[in-house]
Amino acid sequence: MKKIIISLLAVSLLLSGCASAKWDKKDPNAPAAYYQKHEQQLKDNQAKLDKDPTNFTLQFEKAFQLQALGRYKEAVKEYEKALAMAPDDFATLNNLAAIYEEVGEIEKALTYEQKLYNQNTTNIEVLKDTIRLLTKNKQFSDAQGVLDTFAGTEEGKKEGAFLSEQMTYIKDETAKEQNKK
Repeated sequence: MKKIIISLLAVSLLLSGCASAKWDKKDPNAPAAYYQKHEQQLKDNQAKLDKDPTNFTLQFEKAFQLQALGRYKEAVKEYEKALAMAPDDFATLNNLAAIYEEVGEIEKALTYEQKLYNQNTTNIEVLKDTIRLLTKNKQFSDAQGVLDTFAGTEEGKKEGAFLSEQMTYIKDETAKEQNKK
């Protein structure tokens, strides 16, 4: 019985370590000075934020510093606070989408990206990000719709290779999905 309990505890610790590892993205190749700089900026920012807790810019900068340090779980909490102050802020929504994509939570990333898309249907980077996330989430018909929107923009017309590659991929994947049915 003790062996089973110990085994369960070991598996539990291993799984919790794996889950938290996806949220810890510190770059081992970054120089120590990079992290020291961001840690100092985070500390300075927190002191200012303590004096002015409703300051959106300070709140966003705190979240951004945490993101730069690879402390994604903390960064998300701080970005959510910033979002409560400015629900439609482009950079906050974009950074949340990027973090969730980085940790593999594509549906959550799409939640934020679709808010951006609804606000910015002609922003090329938003269109590309939305297409990429929809495709990763196997929402091929939705991705095709966004791709068609992108194709109608001036930038889209210049990005012929990107468009062609994406359209072919989406059509192939859509066909595969339909053949499974």
